[in-house]
Amino acid sequence: AAQACLSSQPSPDSARSSASELRSQGFTVLPSGVGVGQTLAAQVAAQASTRLEELLAAVERAGIDHIEQQYAFSEICHRRRLRWDIVLNRTPEWNELCLS
Repeated sequence: AAQACLSSQPSPDSARSSASELRSQGFTVLPSGVGVGQTLAAQVAAQASTRLEELLAAVERAGIDHIEQQYAFSEICHRRRLRWDIVLNRTPEWNELCLS
């Protein structure tokens, strides 16, 4: 099932380069023609957005300004304005995306 969502597989060099960028920068841009299906990507993006909203609401309930203050909890941290690191729930869609 995971293979069905791939357009094509990256070359070994491209995969190593992307993995290195992901480790060092926290994100990577896949080469043209390599990727996952739009439906799967949209599902995971929606889940991540919902998770962020839940965690930001919890931060607000703790009396912290979630935009202006810096904070670090086990599931969310805020180091810069409008930028967060969050722990995502391991949903079946997330697992499929990781296997892609």
